[in-house]
Amino acid sequence: MTQELSNIVFLSLFYWGLSVLMLRIIIHERRQRLYLISVGYLVLSVGVGQAIAMKWLLAASLIFMVISMSLTLWILLKQSRQCIRDLKTMHEEEKHAEHSQKEETPHGK
Repeated sequence: MTQELSNIVFLSLFYWGLSVLMLRIIIHERRQRLYLISVGYLVLSVGVGQAIAMKWLLAASLIFMVISMSLTLWILLKQSRQCIRDLKTMHEEEKHAEHSQKEETPHGK
């Protein structure tokens, strides 16, 4: 196995791992549209792996893989930002609830 081919196999496995991770996150979040997109990327990653086996598609496969990995990472980043916003909202609601509870309790005991 040449160094170039082993690098390509590593990149393919890395991309496949990212796709599986994205699938797990999206299944957990139960967001239908993003779930379908991630299934599509998982299928495309298998296609990229098969295309890599053919020498004349090597450059096109690498370009496609880089674009797909970038898009996958962008979707993951978008999901993580949404999670951070949700956590901040929950924290604000807890603060507001604690403040309301303090106002309702009598202070003269």
